[in-house]
Amino acid sequence: MTLNSSSAYKAPLIKIDDPGEAHVHGAYIVNLFTGHTLDQHSTAVGHDMQPHVGRLFPVHDENRFFYTGHNIDGELLDLIRMDKGVKSVRQERQGHWHTESCAYGILSERLNCTTLFQYTCAI
Repeated sequence: MTLNSSSAYKAPLIKIDDPGEAHVHGAYIVNLFTGHTLDQHSTAVGHDMQPHVGRLFPVHDENRFFYTGHNIDGELLDLIRMDKGVKSVRQERQGHWHTESCAYGILSERLNCTTLFQYTCAI
């Protein structure tokens, strides 16, 4: 699916499939297509997304990023997924949170670095 597609679009929702892990309620990792900005995303969603963004993460060697989103209810999640600039949305895992440096040199209090590494390798 591309940004210019005329058919109804809904970005895939990648759910946690490990029964031993839990999803953080209202928390998602939102992966945007190349060139899609947070301002464009907010406009497409029809809602200022800045209050929902925990951290922005650039994708290495590409003009795109993903962000950790929080306080996202079912209605807002649907609007986010209908934005044609959203490549995918992934449930955020509940787990061991820390502030150590990740593989990409990112400090994060909210994002499990193992999850971040696995996610960025998969996108």
